[in-house]
Amino acid sequence: MKTASLRAIAAAAVSFALAAAAHAQSLGDTIKEDATNAGHAIADTSKTVGHDVADASKKVGHAVADKSKEAGHAIADTSKKVGGNIKDGATKTKDAVTSDGSTSKH
Repeated sequence: MKTASLRAIAAAAVSFALAAAAHAQSLGDTIKEDATNAGHAIADTSKTVGHDVADASKKVGHAVADKSKEAGHAIADTSKKVGGNIKDGATKTKDAVTSDGSTSKH
């Protein structure tokens, strides 16, 4: 009888150990799958953020280029006006000096 009882206890222990091992394996598979999914989600989010940053940076770069171009045109226009004013002033000064006879025109 003792042998039968010991065999029954041993069988129950083996059965319990196999069930625990199956549960642990299932739990390990679930953890692995969850970790893989989390890794993919992190990678996808990082990729999206990277693209968003690149797009925003590109927009800022274009805006800076546009403003620089506008400023360059404004500076050029102002310089052209100033140059024209200087030329006009010089011409008027030359005409004024020559018109009163103090010097001759070339």
